[in-house]
Amino acid sequence: MASNPTPETRFEAWGESVYQVDAFGDPRVAPRPEGFTIVFAISDLKRQWLGWYVFQSGNSIDNILLQAAHHLLGEKSVHSSHFSTDKAITVEELVGPILHSRGAKLPSALTAMSSATLVDRGDVLNAEVEIKGINRSKNNLLSHIRLYLKRKGSRSLPAKFSMGWTSFLFSEPFAYPSAHLNVGARLRGIERKYFALN
Repeated sequence: MASNPTPETRFEAWGESVYQVDAFGDPRVAPRPEGFTIVFAISDLKRQWLGWYVFQSGNSIDNILLQAAHHLLGEKSVHSSHFSTDKAITVEELVGPILHSRGAKLPSALTAMSSATLVDRGDVLNAEVEIKGINRSKNNLLSHIRLYLKRKGSRSLPAKFSMGWTSFLFSEPFAYPSAHLNVGARLRGIERKYFALN
């Protein structure tokens, strides 16, 4: 296995969790509509390295800052999907390069404007994320990363489509020393990071 992620043009993607973020109804401020957050991971096709990302709808970002409650809508991947890019990137570069040697302009925000769609299929929650490439100048790398998660609970979905932002979280070896995908403890840790266990 390579000691660091290497540039590729073909990738595999997994949906790991989807949360509804409640509307913020504090009477002291204007109400904010509900939003949603999607946690997902991508790997090279050889499954050597894994990159973790989070999509947050615009309303979700604001409502989390205002300490709105959140609810799990889907968790753990039913199966993976595949996507490709026009330009070779690593699993760390879905929203732009992070290394100066790869073209990063520091300080890098590691965030890109995106849109996402949710579709309820009964036992399966389909999510689709489109990366707009706003931070990559002329290199609009990809669109339509399709994710398939196990549906959780009976809450109706928030707005089916939303604009927002996709952010890079971290990368790690795919399965060393242990598997990382569909691991409840890992997902609870990411949940604590973004929601402070509301």
